[in-house]
Amino acid sequence: MVIVDTRFADLSSEKSDCIVIPLIDSKVTSSLQIRLNQALGAPIKLAMDASFFSGKDGEILTIPTFGKIEAGMIVLVGLGQKGKITSESIRKMAGEVAKKMAKVTHMTWFVDSIGKALPIERVIGAVVEGVVMGSYKFDQYKKSDREKILGPLHLSMSVPDKTMIVDASSAALIALRIAQAANTARDLANMPPNVLTPDRFVKMAKEFLKKTKAEIEVIDQKKAAHYGMGAFVGVAQGAIEPAYILILRHRPNKTDAPITLVGKGVTFDSGGISIKPGKGMSDMKADMSGGAAVLCAFHAAVDMNVPINLTAIIPLTENMPDGFAQRPGDIVTAMNGKTIEIINTDAEGRLILADALTYAVSEEKSKKIIDIATLTGACSVAIGDLAAGVLGNNQALINELIAVGETTGEILWQLPLFDGYLEYLKSDVADIANASEAGKAGTCTGAKFLEQFVGETPWAHLDIASGMRGSGKGYQPKGMSGAGTRLLIEWIMKQPSK
Repeated sequence: MVIVDTRFADLSSEKSDCIVIPLIDSKVTSSLQIRLNQALGAPIKLAMDASFFSGKDGEILTIPTFGKIEAGMIVLVGLGQKGKITSESIRKMAGEVAKKMAKVTHMTWFVDSIGKALPIERVIGAVVEGVVMGSYKFDQYKKSDREKILGPLHLSMSVPDKTMIVDASSAALIALRIAQAANTARDLANMPPNVLTPDRFVKMAKEFLKKTKAEIEVIDQKKAAHYGMGAFVGVAQGAIEPAYILILRHRPNKTDAPITLVGKGVTFDSGGISIKPGKGMSDMKADMSGGAAVLCAFHAAVDMNVPINLTAIIPLTENMPDGFAQRPGDIVTAMNGKTIEIINTDAEGRLILADALTYAVSEEKSKKIIDIATLTGACSVAIGDLAAGVLGNNQALINELIAVGETTGEILWQLPLFDGYLEYLKSDVADIANASEAGKAGTCTGAKFLEQFVGETPWAHLDIASGMRGSGKGYQPKGMSGAGTRLLIEWIMKQPSK
């Protein structure tokens, strides 16, 4: 839990475990030096020189106050050159400070200097997101860590002028809500697959949304078969755990067509009959990261009462290799009537998304669709883990997402969706194959497959497989990253109400 407040505060009288002061251009300004010298009763430069602290980007210096002021310590942080400071660089720096100050329960940030480089609202938002996400740990299954529970983190933000408090407070609360959504998505993706089954996911979604006016519909396997969702049912038939399609609706405007988010929710992916190698398979508990991002983005949007109609569709299943599992060579019929030859049962995400996308078009009458999925390992091969892939049939929508990704630090790189990729998915016995035997252009062919189920509806596909796991640096944790959650929320908040 994190408590955030924004206020005008004085350095010498601030009661806090630590006061964090970011430095720009490696400089402690003369006015700041005077304030620090007075507070500490000694030249701040002595502490800096003794620690060989130059204030360069990423450097952190902790200085105890020995009770001379109300705060327990001063933390100086190098933020880099003024012209290169961005929301993302602030976010990363704040995350590193949060990790270093992990046992602190009250942290105060003096952001006066950064406020001269960027608008104060962006500075406040980036610091809050960085600290909240940088403080994240998934330790509920570690007995030793559970016994070291600290109180809630109280994060105070000091603004340079009292007139800024209202706007800064609003920015801080929005950032807190977004960061909490990302952390919840991380929790879901980190949960072990024997705990987070499709059924448990549905129950948790209902619990998250019980105090909202969101509509919740759950389609079970029997009803999915009735709808003709043969692609979804085919993946689900090999698992003992029941499968569901979870549909969430936010309807502030009764007549407007909704924007729809679709998230892949494979709670464990063994690969099915086309079983994966054992190494790294434990990470396949997070093959529902797209579904987690959609659920948490939807929850945040509803919680903030965004004035647009929004639908979230999350197909939930395991992909298991038992005696009832679908086989390579099987043919299934999707909800839109297309027949699909199963070439590889490990290309299951596109199958369950196919029926979810068809439902978004035919039943929800969506005006825009974004799907998000840990769809292909090929995405990591193509662009590494510094970006996620984006493809789609509408360049304006893709451009919007790319621009938002630059703001949130969740960088997107557009990959092609050439019509020629359909040749890679040609089947001699069905309308389309679910994968290419040749294995070429894996990310692009996966998206080309999905395109067959959206018709003319503006659609974008986010392949987040490359960023599923956090780097352990900045505000990213070890373990699952919550990829795409903040990007979706920020994009939703930018959508016009009509």
